[in-house]
Amino acid sequence: MGGMKRERNSVPALVLLLSSACVSIARGDDSLRDTIGDKPLAGHWIYNDLPKAEAVARGLKKPLLVVFRCVPCQCAQQLDADLTDPAHPINEVLKKYVCVRIVHMAGVDLARFQFDWDVSLVALMVGPDGTIYGRYGTRAVRTRTENTHVSTASFQKALERALAIHAEFPKNLAALAGKQPRKVPLARPEDSPELAKLGEQAISRKNCIHCHMAGEALVHHAAKSGKLTAAQLWPFPLPDNVGLVIDKEDGLALKSVRKESPANRAGLVAGDVLRSLDGQPLVSQADIQWVLHHAPQETELKLTFERGGETLERKLVLSGNWRTTDTTWRPSLNPLRGGLHLALLSGGERMQYGLQPAVPAFMVRYAFRAAGKAGLRAGDVVLTVDGQPMPASESELLAYCRLSEPRRKSIELRITSKNHDQKTVTLPLGIELVPE
Repeated sequence: MGGMKRERNSVPALVLLLSSACVSIARGDDSLRDTIGDKPLAGHWIYNDLPKAEAVARGLKKPLLVVFRCVPCQCAQQLDADLTDPAHPINEVLKKYVCVRIVHMAGVDLARFQFDWDVSLVALMVGPDGTIYGRYGTRAVRTRTENTHVSTASFQKALERALAIHAEFPKNLAALAGKQPRKVPLARPEDSPELAKLGEQAISRKNCIHCHMAGEALVHHAAKSGKLTAAQLWPFPLPDNVGLVIDKEDGLALKSVRKESPANRAGLVAGDVLRSLDGQPLVSQADIQWVLHHAPQETELKLTFERGGETLERKLVLSGNWRTTDTTWRPSLNPLRGGLHLALLSGGERMQYGLQPAVPAFMVRYAFRAAGKAGLRAGDVVLTVDGQPMPASESELLAYCRLSEPRRKSIELRITSKNHDQKTVTLPLGIELVPE
């Protein structure tokens, strides 16, 4: 999941306790099943035993709630604490599910459980027969304390919406077809040779397979086989990309609509509550992202919503570069970066380097492997690529390197330091997956 292990932010005590408890559980220590530190846990959670949870769900004919949680990452920390708090009111809804918590990706069936691999907490609401009702979990930026797109309130609403879908099942089976997983080349993350050793080792914070590693393995496989797509460079676009700014406390109500966007042209307004997109019933904005992730670049999506008690329909017409967004925070793209991690310069930083405001430039955050060997260092600023101005985003740079024809084996980067010394470095464009 989302947290990049290179960052050295301090980790709050609760997160450390969560990590300790979940690692012990993963190793088979039953003594911590009922507590996180000295805090009692809600008794309806099953830990790291998906087959058991699935069997219980089938036996009780109850929906299954599968939560994938990257414990060391601070994103969604408050939501996670609420979910495991036996005194929190959300338990009244959680008890209507069979709840299972997974804290590592080793052995997880990627053909069944697919989501945004870079998110720190993801939940799938699944029928007892395995049909996916909905997904929850959204992240947008690098900051490890980011909570702009998740809340306990919207999570509870997502659970309630999925329960309504369950109540109608199987009459709504056709509408749920688009929410189901797509074909992937790896059955499990450790089927990638680079992750096989991690899959064999005992689970711990240092050697477990994180969710983002599953994403990295899939990107690596696509790039090595020549099947990399634009959707993999800009995965799971936010609803904001098409003009839909979602109220994070509701998960589907529009807080606002961006001007001159597909949503604006379709006639959506603040206060509208989204119900379905491309025929798929929605439980959260993660469901919207699922539709957008799999949508063609040029398409029309039927959107159903409520306004003032009335159900309305519009067409969301998508074209152009609507996928394009900041992806510098996504570790799943690491195999494409050659060890070079960039961040767009702010206005104040541009002034420090004597750069004009309109000139695209990126600071090197990390330089590992090929990038480090090429002479790039943290704090360097990249000014040009192959003698041309830098693209407006890192993902556009990756598209230039990885999708344009003919495929490049290397690029030349003009860089400057704070003392304004400039030099040109050649960066080889190998594709590698190195767990870090």
